[in-house]
Amino acid sequence: MKIKWRGKYDIAMNLCPPIVLGIIPLITWLFIPIEYAFANSILFAFGLFHFGAAYGDFQNIINAIRFVPTKAILQISGEQFYWYL
Repeated sequence: MKIKWRGKYDIAMNLCPPIVLGIIPLITWLFIPIEYAFANSILFAFGLFHFGAAYGDFQNIINAIRFVPTKAILQISGEQFYWYL
């Protein structure tokens, strides 16, 4: 997929899945009473899995910040990260 590097917008879009699917369920899990064992286990497993599965998103953010010039065009293929001017 080819996308034009838009800086803060691309970083925010790469951070949305780990925040919505990972951090929010883990924070919710902290406040559920221990009596709700089923809800606790589901939220914990869901949040931990999705936060860990966002490895590619975090890798894209780090690569974009460190290596991509301002006016470059990005091409992301799986976990591979290419850019050209």
